[in-house]
Amino acid sequence: MLNLRLISLSLLVAVLTVSPQGLCQQVSDFQPCQLAFTVKKVESVEGIRGFLHELSAKEGYQVVLVTIGTSVQKPCRLSFSIDSFAAVYEQKPGDAESPMTVPYIESKGSSAVKIGEDEWAMLKPIVSAYTINDIRTGPLEMKVAFTLPAYVKRFYFAYPSLTKEPLNVATK
Repeated sequence: MLNLRLISLSLLVAVLTVSPQGLCQQVSDFQPCQLAFTVKKVESVEGIRGFLHELSAKEGYQVVLVTIGTSVQKPCRLSFSIDSFAAVYEQKPGDAESPMTVPYIESKGSSAVKIGEDEWAMLKPIVSAYTINDIRTGPLEMKVAFTLPAYVKRFYFAYPSLTKEPLNVATK
């Protein structure tokens, strides 16, 4: 069973260095997961229930689950912000959340993530990251939950990824 660690924002600042894309911690023997995911399933559900919290849709919204999978080629570490996955869709003009009068593109971060059989990690004020230090080789399945307007029937899915090699910062 995967080792799930929910990290509070204060611990996140003290222990991890996370980029805006939700990348990984800085450790001398750090081997990040460089995973290319395939979308396996997309479905609208009533809600999801985690160990401490649940996520359900308010009126006019839906909870959408995206199941993704990959094959891990070598053992690695995985760490990301729970909201670093995104649903990108066209926002309807005149929506309650938008004063816009023409359609535009909206990006909504994920509300919860589940890896394998672990509990749902939900984005809450004290929970912002998901870290697993022992991703083993073989198949890996994740579920990502979004709360989207009910009219959204199509969207693009974006997930955090790493460059193939670490980047070097030039000094002046």
